[in-house]
Amino acid sequence: MATVGLAAVSSALEAQTIRQDAKTVDAAVVSAAVLALEGKHLEAAGVCGEALAHADPGSAGWLLAVEPLLYPTAHRDTWATTLAILRDRAA
Repeated sequence: MATVGLAAVSSALEAQTIRQDAKTVDAAVVSAAVLALEGKHLEAAGVCGEALAHADPGSAGWLLAVEPLLYPTAHRDTWATTLAILRDRAA
């Protein structure tokens, strides 16, 4: 996440080199951060939602709701389904 943030502030965001294969929730969050910084919030939420839907039970993605590079609270409608999956996993 730090690499994504540093690339964004230096205007050197190269999505192809930073974006990862989103097979794990952590990798999905990194890919989603790149997408969000590109203004593709719907795609970012989808990448995370897909990863969460296929993740093993556990704490994966718990920080998603407060990740500043994603800022899901600024795009509540876009992130609603993904955050609902996260909420349901915590129950």
